[in-house]
Amino acid sequence: MNKVFRARVIWYHYIYFVLLSGLAISFFMDNFLSLGVLFISWLIYMLEKTFHTQYIITPERTLIISQGRFFKNRTIAIDEIESIDEFYKLKLAGIAVTEFILIKHKKEYYSLLPAKDEKAELFQLLTNKE
Repeated sequence: MNKVFRARVIWYHYIYFVLLSGLAISFFMDNFLSLGVLFISWLIYMLEKTFHTQYIITPERTLIISQGRFFKNRTIAIDEIESIDEFYKLKLAGIAVTEFILIKHKKEYYSLLPAKDEKAELFQLLTNKE
C-alpha cells in the first residue's frame, strides 16, 4: 500500500501569497486588467503547487513527487538515490526555522518539505535499505 506524506506550508509562503494578492488587487483597482489577470493566474498556480504537494512511497520502493494538477509527477527509484541529507536552511536562536530533506538522484537535486510530524518517518523510509 502506498504511504502518502503531505508537504509543509512554511510561514514565508503565506507572506508570498499575501503579496501576490495585494499586487493583483492593486492592478485591478488601477485598471491594469491584463497585469491583474496575470498575477491572479500566478497566485492560483502557486497555491496549487504549495497546498497539493505530496510525497508518495510505493511498495516497489519508488518515491513519487506530486505537486498538483499543473505539474508533472516525478518518479524516483529509492535504490537509485545517491545521497539523502537533512538540512536546516535558517536557524534563529539555535532553533531551525526551515528544515528540509535534500535528495540527489542522477545529477538532479530534489528538496522535500514534509510536514513536521511526518518528517522523521519519511526520512527513515528513504534511508532504510531493504
